[in-house]
Amino acid sequence: MVKLMPSREVDVILSRLRVGHIWLTERHRFWVAGGSGAASDDVFLRGLDLWDGLEFVLRSVYGYQGCIMESGVCLDESPVGCRYCGRQRSQERVDAN
Repeated sequence: MVKLMPSREVDVILSRLRVGHIWLTERHRFWVAGGSGAASDDVFLRGLDLWDGLEFVLRSVYGYQGCIMESGVCLDESPVGCRYCGRQRSQERVDAN
């Protein structure tokens, strides 16, 4: 994981992305199961849009590289994944063929 411009702002964005990643994963799991804890479509989509926008800012404004998660990999079962993990998974599929 590389931070080209380490700053308090980057740490705040990373924290929000990590919390959002977990929230979106949990809400999606409830939604798929039809559970009572499911977020409404509008709330979920707003959260998804915010998450994507924050990740875009992190990379385009602050030059962040690598996975946003402290573990170094986004959760497979999540409806969202950072751009770094998306590129890694795409490359793995290409290499497998």
